[in-house]
Amino acid sequence: MVQVLQVELFERDIPSAVSLMLDRCQAAEKQNLLISASGAHGLVTAAQDAQFRLILQSFFINLPDGMPSVWVGRLKGAQRMQRCYGPDFFREVILASAPYPIRHYFCGGKESLCKINLLKTDIDCLIKSNKFNLEHNHATYPEYSN
Repeated sequence: MVQVLQVELFERDIPSAVSLMLDRCQAAEKQNLLISASGAHGLVTAAQDAQFRLILQSFFINLPDGMPSVWVGRLKGAQRMQRCYGPDFFREVILASAPYPIRHYFCGGKESLCKINLLKTDIDCLIKSNKFNLEHNHATYPEYSN
């Protein structure tokens, strides 16, 4: 991980992030993993808003979803850092996790957008659109039960 504006960003590529997530999901201890595709706007907001920054800092992975984040990360030494575009990452997660009993919850945005961009496959995926609201003025930590 490399820190950009006080937020740890993943310093590799989409296949590495998918592998890390799958390894963690298959561990003996069952847990929820929050993953964010964080662009420049989110990082600047986190730099200006301590509550939002704490939320991003609590995530399992913050993906660099934009080239400005990647450029800064590389300047800070993360030479293998690649842009991890959110829809591409989540599509790969869904495909790679299909053989496993892993649930997916997509937070924010519109349900139809998730279906159009991510679910162009036959994979059954549970979508809870807007269940976890990341608007920085209304941030909450919902309890998900497995």
